[in-house]
Amino acid sequence: MDLAQVLGDYMHLTGLLFMLINLVLTKECAGISGKAQLLYALSFTVHYIVLLFYRYTSVYDAILQTSRTSFTYLILMSIFILYKNTYNDNYDAFRIELLIIPCAMLALFLNEGFTTFQVFTAFGVYLESVAIVPQTYFISKAKQVEPIVLQYVGFLTIYRVFYLIHWIYMYSKLHEFEDIAIATTLVQLVFYCDFFVRNFMIPNPSSRRPSSDNGAMQKMESDEGTAISDALLIADGKNNHLSVDITTTSPQPPLPKEDRVTLLTSNDHGTSN
Repeated sequence: MDLAQVLGDYMHLTGLLFMLINLVLTKECAGISGKAQLLYALSFTVHYIVLLFYRYTSVYDAILQTSRTSFTYLILMSIFILYKNTYNDNYDAFRIELLIIPCAMLALFLNEGFTTFQVFTAFGVYLESVAIVPQTYFISKAKQVEPIVLQYVGFLTIYRVFYLIHWIYMYSKLHEFEDIAIATTLVQLVFYCDFFVRNFMIPNPSSRRPSSDNGAMQKMESDEGTAISDALLIADGKNNHLSVDITTTSPQPPLPKEDRVTLLTSNDHGTSN
């Protein structure tokens, strides 16, 4: 065990714990592929079985395998049970059997020693290297990527980079070349790099929605202001019209008799002139 391996393990656990805490705090799993987490859970379970029944190495390895397996199953429980109402199953439509079956077949024919232990180990390693594929498919369908997913994949990328450094160190110092481990690590890094290249070009929904919402709000406020102004103008016009009507149509008090005589006399003089 070296520093690069320990740092890689800590990055992996931090990514899992970060996603789990985010699920609990936000109480939603929008943007997260449940099928990708299912593949990770299956891979870690296989590693855990190998640890329990075939190769117990150290307390550190036991704690590591137990922690990441437990965190992953808690994430699955959050997605499919606790917050299933926020799970976008329409986008999470990748057929994971297309990954599980080839990995199982590859593990049967390409492993370190053609034993049960080696076959299980190879299957877990192969499956972990392609487990991100459903998440990539999910985002390609949804056309948007959540910040939690970017941060989670970022932790996974750092985790695999540290492990690549670990394998290089093992080869340079101990002349141990783990061909399957190195190949699957490179495959994972290719998938992660492709993930970032594709999805950094997709606008962040949390930064995109407010701008559109603000524009919509401004338009609504402008429309409401215009409507209110029009209503006030109409109401003012009606009031003026009403006041004019009242003024013009209100009955006048009768004139006194002498005033009427004077008015008639003046009218007669005007006519005669």
